[in-house]
Amino acid sequence: MLVLVQGPYLVRGASISGNTLAVTGDNVNASHLEVWGPRGVTAVTWNGKAVITTPSGYGSLVANLAGPVDANVVLPPLTSWKVADSLPERLVSYSDSGPAWVGSYILYIVFLCLLLIHHSCQSQVYL
Repeated sequence: MLVLVQGPYLVRGASISGNTLAVTGDNVNASHLEVWGPRGVTAVTWNGKAVITTPSGYGSLVANLAGPVDANVVLPPLTSWKVADSLPERLVSYSDSGPAWVGSYILYIVFLCLLLIHHSCQSQVYL
């Protein structure tokens, strides 16, 4: 199945069931949607909702998408949170000069050297 979708901010996926092309994605404002799909596709949905389409003169289906609706979201009071702080890096007394950091840095340098040696051996021409 080959489907081409143009218009919205982000297309996450497309699938066909019967004569309907189901397109999912994100749009940050009102947008147009134009799709090219197999010949049997006559209807389109956007994020599960049917959209009214018009066939174009060159074989695509064109629709207009409404922008997101502002919703009044009421968050519950965040009063009884429990946390387990496990990041020593946040403390002023934290130091990354210990042997573990030095050891990992040395391993990183060795890895880079081996990678460069491998790459240079691969790029040589042997006659």
